[in-house]
Amino acid sequence: DKGVITINGKLTPFIELGVGFNPELTGRENVFLNGALLGFSRKEMLVMYDEIVEFAELKKFMDQKLKNYSSGMQVRLAFSIAIRANTEILLLDEVLAVGDAAFQKKCYAYFRELKRQKRTVILISHDMTVIEEYCNRVILIDGGVIKKEGLPDIVAREYLKLFKTNDTKAIGKKSEGSEKANIKEVRTDIINRIFKLSIEIKVKKPIERPIIGYTIYSPSGVKVVES
Repeated sequence: DKGVITINGKLTPFIELGVGFNPELTGRENVFLNGALLGFSRKEMLVMYDEIVEFAELKKFMDQKLKNYSSGMQVRLAFSIAIRANTEILLLDEVLAVGDAAFQKKCYAYFRELKRQKRTVILISHDMTVIEEYCNRVILIDGGVIKKEGLPDIVAREYLKLFKTNDTKAIGKKSEGSEKANIKEVRTDIINRIFKLSIEIKVKKPIERPIIGYTIYSPSGVKVVES
């Protein structure tokens, strides 16, 4: 709720990509608009324009209105503009999850380069794989309280413990549903790289058109599948 932050250098936040985009303008026009919001002159944006479009892989669509872009296309364009900001400090909130797999690969390469340059980066993420690869100091915050601070592998283990504890408490507790059936057993297996999930359910009385939902999380607590 309160506090003091001292910043020594130019700070660029990647918290909400695409802020300031105008859906009625073309992709090309939005590049210059977004660049202006980041503090670039039109002359500077003209120099960077081709690189931005190439990185975003949207050359064929730059003269279309932004409202006709998919959400993934908009994120790719916004990210490609944002990384041109020559800044000393980056504040990133789950930005590594943008776009499709191929575009994410580009993003990872960019962040590896930032790490090589020893740039100051504050990264907020629930993905412990990303945390361990890119960070050298980690703070675990739970309910607004600092629970652990230190090396990535140590704090990552603490986070996973927190997640497993919460998960264990949830097992057997009442969840959304009619309570006309109970889960008797859940079995998982991997055969030839295919993940198999078997759920055995015991009904209290016959149910017409039963609906069953489930959610699968990764070890780091990121939702992977929901059905």
